[in-house]
Amino acid sequence: MFCDLTDEREESFTMEVLDKKIIFSSPSFKKTYTFFEHGFNVQWEKVEGLPEKVIIPLATYSKDIEIQEDLIRVKQAYGNITIEIEFDGFGDVEMEDIYTITSSEGGLEKTKQGVMFTLYTEHGGVLSSRLRIIKE
Repeated sequence: MFCDLTDEREESFTMEVLDKKIIFSSPSFKKTYTFFEHGFNVQWEKVEGLPEKVIIPLATYSKDIEIQEDLIRVKQAYGNITIEIEFDGFGDVEMEDIYTITSSEGGLEKTKQGVMFTLYTEHGGVLSSRLRIIKE
């Protein structure tokens, strides 16, 4: 099954559903989800010619995320609060206390479900991460 979609950057892409696989393709990336009995795997391929620096939007009410060598930093998501994300290498990690930003009261709220950030390397590897709240 094919489906034409548009993401938040208004870049059109296709979604192809196969047996135990979903493939998203666009002019800049190809992302394949392979499903198993107890989870799934994500493979990401970058199309040649994309810029080295990657900007991942955290949410519509935050500023851009800055990716540094060993962490991602969100600049002023809410006033004096900075969010740092530390990478724990490749693959899954055990989550510590996880927070998400609520837009209703403009603060931070601890959630049981948590928020998981994933950064894809230029070679298609996956860096999972923990999220830490820092008040400046």
